[in-house]
Amino acid sequence: MANKFRIEFEDGAKRSASVKIKAPKDIVMFVAGTTDPINLTGENHQANNKYWKDSLDNFWGGVKKLKPQYLDLHIEDTFFSWSGDNDTSERNKAAERLLDLFLRVYSNWTKKEVHLHLIGHSHGGNVMNQFTETIAKDKNFPELWSIKSLTYLSTPFFQEKHQIVHDKIHPDCRVMNVHNEYDITQRFVADFSLYNLETILSTFNSDKVTKATERINLVLSSNIFAQMFEKFSYIDDDDEGPLIWERTALLINNVGTILDEVIGCVNNLKSSLSAEKANLLTIFNRLRAWATATEVVLNSRNSDYGTLSWIDDLNYLVVFGLLNQLLAIDGNLESSFLLGVLAGVFAEDTGLTDSIDDTAWNPDSQINGKYKIDYLNITTKDRYHSRGKKSNYEGFATGVEGSVKEKNLREVLMRLFSQFIDPETIDTATNKIKKITRFIVGRTDTQLKLLRGNLIDYNVFIRQFNADLIAEQDQPVEVEVEEEDIDSDIVFTPAARAEFNQALATINNTPVKKEKAEDGEEHEPIPGSVPYLAMVSHGLSHTQFWEEVEEVLRAAFSSGKNPGYKG
Repeated sequence: MANKFRIEFEDGAKRSASVKIKAPKDIVMFVAGTTDPINLTGENHQANNKYWKDSLDNFWGGVKKLKPQYLDLHIEDTFFSWSGDNDTSERNKAAERLLDLFLRVYSNWTKKEVHLHLIGHSHGGNVMNQFTETIAKDKNFPELWSIKSLTYLSTPFFQEKHQIVHDKIHPDCRVMNVHNEYDITQRFVADFSLYNLETILSTFNSDKVTKATERINLVLSSNIFAQMFEKFSYIDDDDEGPLIWERTALLINNVGTILDEVIGCVNNLKSSLSAEKANLLTIFNRLRAWATATEVVLNSRNSDYGTLSWIDDLNYLVVFGLLNQLLAIDGNLESSFLLGVLAGVFAEDTGLTDSIDDTAWNPDSQINGKYKIDYLNITTKDRYHSRGKKSNYEGFATGVEGSVKEKNLREVLMRLFSQFIDPETIDTATNKIKKITRFIVGRTDTQLKLLRGNLIDYNVFIRQFNADLIAEQDQPVEVEVEEEDIDSDIVFTPAARAEFNQALATINNTPVKKEKAEDGEEHEPIPGSVPYLAMVSHGLSHTQFWEEVEEVLRAAFSSGKNPGYKG
């Protein structure tokens, strides 16, 4: 655009001048969210380009197609990276890193008018909000720059921290908010901001645990223990016995490996968790000592193999005793040893939780009517919506939200655990224990009855809180194998032994795979499960470029449409 001006100089001379006013430059920046809600991996800088660029059909791909349609639209596709941890301090650092990136990449534009368009998923939206505070205070932020649009994708908005500061926001800023009602991360998981878990998980070797789990599954699937229950007492000393004991020792050895990693994590808990740490270490160290001693006993036997000998060598009463200590409960959640320890571990400030802040699904209170907000509810786009479980889900989500508001961590944990456990399964287990106790006396009888009582008490709460979230069509299919099709003797043949040894060697010598499955797709959690609602439902908002979002972005761009674009 050109404008003519009449200029009068100090000497009285007058001249006409034509001034061309350039339209502002537009920069689109993507800010990824928390890699996973509770940061199980403890790995840094997972909020990277793969988060957005899995395909050109997703959100990023749609935005990228807008670039040639505008005169001066720049899309930052080297991607801003931050730790992705669900941690207040990490989000604060991320906001500072974001400013640093803008100043470095666009250092030659600091004297030009630039409009920033920020797109954030999950806690990426809170990084954006923190960025508004950072640039309001930092003198390095160019005077002619401002934020022209804010696009929030499944962002949980805090009521206290990461509040929007309006100083550097353009008066015509457009705000877009996309949310999914099935997203439990936005609804209540994000209420918990955790201290950085990297220190706690620093000693945890996931590859070791993966390998140990694979070996355990191999032993259990080999059908080796069918002999103990089919023949009960007689096991061939020369052939069957040594192999059963050898496989049992292998199983116990790998249980010990997993316990080592768990103990390492417990040892790294904060000093303020000394009581919880002591309680957990007592149990896990005793379990580890049992595993070490039992493996020695199993490897020492060279005769008199039989079911009763196997039971004696396992020294199972130690395990039963520790299990009952862990599951101790007396009819109410306040008496639960396990829930008490976990509630202490996740306690606000003293535990792993930095703060508990009742998050909102919209930025209304922070925008405070200053800018236009557009809303897009994508609940019906979630695959889970077709399952007809909306009322079940609402009951579950509302219940957890109520427990969070009351800061009743024991109940929060019990409500969540109850979605992973089928009450009928607990009933089956307690009935089996009841049948066994008819034939058992002494300390074993005492421990079994105590275990059954603990399970019955827990099942009261499981029945109360289990929301039946998973539709029948999504239930795992159990493959039934008729007993006559199983020949337990086959596991002792040379061919079966060779096959087992080959499988074991493969596990030992093959690196743990971290990439996606061969078909290019990761196995998605079951619709309605807690992992699905926390991750898949939470991630839906950035899987495609929604038409309503595109309209808002187009309206916010300032550089002008490209008249030469022929799309």
